[in-house]
Amino acid sequence: RSIPMDRLLASAEKLAVDGIKELVLVAQERTLYGVDLNGGKKLPELLTKISHKECIESIRHLYFYPEEITDEHISV
Repeated sequence: RSIPMDRLLASAEKLAVDGIKELVLVAQERTLYGVDLNGGKKLPELLTKISHKECIESIRHLYFYPEEITDEHISV
């Protein structure tokens, strides 16, 4: 199940304020993030919003199937 984006962004913000420089996103199949929330893949949007946090220097994301990676995901 996908965690709502606002909760993830709030967590990222708190971690950034606490001095965390790298976030690691882990899920069984991350490229399908958001499909169960509103019917659409929202990983590129989530990555874009997290990357705009000033203190976050890198985002590592683990566990996805290559066939689910889109051009939008790659460009983000």
